[in-house]
Amino acid sequence: RAVTMATKSGGALPSVWHIAVLSRVVMLCLMLGFDTLLDDYDTSGRLFPDDGFAVSTENNAPFTKTCAAVQGLVTWDAVYFLRIADVGYEHEQTHAFFPGWPLLIRAVATMGTWVVGTITQIVSGDSELLGLHWKASPSKCAAASSALFLSNAAHVCAVVLLQKLGTVVLQDPDAARSAAVLFTMNPASAFHSAGYTESVFSFFSFFGFWLLTFETASARNAAALFFALGCFTRSNGVLNGLLLLHDFVTKVLPAVGVVWPASAVPVANLFAALKKTKRKKNLVCATAVFLCRCLVTAAPLFLVQWFGYRTYCTNGRTLNPGTLNPNPKWCQVWRPFPNIYAHVQREYWNVGFFKYYQAKQLPNFLLAAPALLVSCFAAWRWVQVYLASLGDGGERNGREVCEKTPWRGEVGKRNEKGARRRSARVEKRNENVQAFENQKSIRKDVSWMLASSVRPYLWKWFLMATVSLLVMHVQVTTRFLSVTPGVYWFIAKQGLSGDRRFAKTWRVLAAAYFASFFFLGALLFPTFYPWT
Repeated sequence: RAVTMATKSGGALPSVWHIAVLSRVVMLCLMLGFDTLLDDYDTSGRLFPDDGFAVSTENNAPFTKTCAAVQGLVTWDAVYFLRIADVGYEHEQTHAFFPGWPLLIRAVATMGTWVVGTITQIVSGDSELLGLHWKASPSKCAAASSALFLSNAAHVCAVVLLQKLGTVVLQDPDAARSAAVLFTMNPASAFHSAGYTESVFSFFSFFGFWLLTFETASARNAAALFFALGCFTRSNGVLNGLLLLHDFVTKVLPAVGVVWPASAVPVANLFAALKKTKRKKNLVCATAVFLCRCLVTAAPLFLVQWFGYRTYCTNGRTLNPGTLNPNPKWCQVWRPFPNIYAHVQREYWNVGFFKYYQAKQLPNFLLAAPALLVSCFAAWRWVQVYLASLGDGGERNGREVCEKTPWRGEVGKRNEKGARRRSARVEKRNENVQAFENQKSIRKDVSWMLASSVRPYLWKWFLMATVSLLVMHVQVTTRFLSVTPGVYWFIAKQGLSGDRRFAKTWRVLAAAYFASFFFLGALLFPTFYPWT
């Protein structure tokens, strides 16, 4: 068997969570070290000009230095997240960031402040102040520390869940382990250790995916709740509903008696299958429950829009009292409802179809190129194996074509050049047969992509890659796709290819890509240089 990209699953190997912890420690040390040694490219976005404490620095110098180091990692979007956690939504443009992550940061910071304060008062013997720390707002240092703790802890948990999920979905422990190890060193690792949503969103999503593999009603309900938490953290969390849909069509409906036709073309065949179902009552109940789960998953998305509408569009209320028109234009646009998130993304962040296709953005396209190339290659592989699966006769017909084609038009056998032509045709036939065998090997290596359990993860990946290429700021592609299991499964599976030469080359390229982005992210992100 080919050597895995991580290591073989047998023997005394470190657990993936050990590797995950080590990768987070290394990333944090690198980011803190680079932030200390190098001057920031742009310091205008610093959130905390002080250490957040109204105490004498003489008696707290070590603690103050620690806080300064932690707060030094609050850069780029983390500035917005921690500001929202501290004071809420002050301006219209901050509604580009969903409230789940800031609320979680504030909750943990408040809890941590109370615990540390209580322990401190108990040690000092000042019992009169016990309990007052619970009412106090968490310091800026506590918020930044909580964000780092949550992000890194969630990443470690997500690694473990990804291995469990891959083992069930892929039915390949080696590939599942390799994919989990790849996730620990993913190209967006800097964001998985900073105060960003990537790690927490991965945890919520992977937990929901894993729960769906149990195929029970309670597990599906729990999965919908975790998907809702993910959607409360990031808008693209609503795409996890694709997994609920796939589970409903392939698992739930057959369980209530729906027998799907061999072909879904024409679509009328699908409706005919539903009509033929004898257990109509069970079908209606299962459909109602499924719709409820979808509603739970998407509820945070609608709640965020409702909060924005209520804040800016009702009774002339606005967070910007100095504006001449207290009700913005988007309040009157019903598509199908006033959407503050779409408005903010369009007006403040210039997000839209082909809006990023400008000559000056070429460096950002180059930055996203590796992630997009992997996505395109995976899509091409999927098309290959899918078209091969549609072939009539499969391997037998393919071999017959390879053997017969080179011998067509066999003329001139009796002349003096006949022997040489036959020899050339034999060589060509052998080459075609070898090419066919290679194609068969390729189809075998990627046949896992057609498995029903894998399909929704690949569809979700391809949809996200398409959106990132055509609509979003393209440099965000790397971290946008870093929360998708299909990416790591595909890279790991290609590294286990039966073609040893291809597998070795693939592993080298993948290792170079992951390692270079790992270290570049640790260098550029905390020093406020443009990064993904």
